[in-house]
Amino acid sequence: MSQRSTSRWNGLTKWLRRNGRQRGGDLEVSPSDRVDASGAWPTPAEPTPPNVKPFREPGRRLGCLLVHGLTSTPEAMRPLATALAQQGVDVDAILLPGHGTRPEDLIDVPWSAWDEAVRRGLEKMRVRCDRVFLCGQSLGGSLALHAAAHERVDGIITLAAIAYLRDWRLWFLPLLTPTLRWRQSPENDIARPGVRDVGSYDRMPLSAVQQLRELARQVRSDLPNIEAPALIVQSLEDHVVPPENADYIYEHIGSEEKKLLRLQRSYHVISLDHDVELVIDRILQFIRRLGYTEAIPS
Repeated sequence: MSQRSTSRWNGLTKWLRRNGRQRGGDLEVSPSDRVDASGAWPTPAEPTPPNVKPFREPGRRLGCLLVHGLTSTPEAMRPLATALAQQGVDVDAILLPGHGTRPEDLIDVPWSAWDEAVRRGLEKMRVRCDRVFLCGQSLGGSLALHAAAHERVDGIITLAAIAYLRDWRLWFLPLLTPTLRWRQSPENDIARPGVRDVGSYDRMPLSAVQQLRELARQVRSDLPNIEAPALIVQSLEDHVVPPENADYIYEHIGSEEKKLLRLQRSYHVISLDHDVELVIDRILQFIRRLGYTEAIPS
């Protein structure tokens, strides 16, 4: 990375921060957004475990597909998977393309590749389950919403899903990505002390941010077409996604049956935070009520 491109990004950041504050400021910039002129990145405190894999927790005839967030891995969804499986739910936690290896593998992965992974997961789950639910966190929540607009699902659960991003710098991404490829990842926005999203990348390519932005735009178009019952979960304090995303989703989703659950004690990575037990309880209630509304073959 050249000195010129780094200075350009940092200068843009300072200007936007100053003007954002003057105008009531949606933009929040931290020192972690700056990249050294050398282009070097610090070694993560906990390197990404090699060969992170998707996993399955076998259950009975109710299924739930779990989809992790950007730069994260299926391991972030493990607490949900374990709890659901203990109650007889068949769980698949998929691994999205470009994740679970090294950040460089995420460069230029289109959001359509993530969408295809979700669709394949749903297809496999339908073979063995009578009812299929879809649960996604952050990017995974956005992918779940998009899939639910085009695929048959019996219910959808979103955790800090993204329908829009609120950062002025995003308008400049098409100009900056040719020369500035990386930004630091908000990998551990977790209120619970000592808990980490192990395996999450410490940095992300700006191309991935652009893909997330394009997916969010598509989700906004998809929302009125979603008919499946929806449980929308969002922390009141989230340093990655504007919490108002949940209100936007709730107001625009086409589902006749929908519920918004607000969390008081958690940040962005809900599946690993203080309120996870409450979230698990509400997800189980949601799945049981919808899964057993009609007799399911044994």
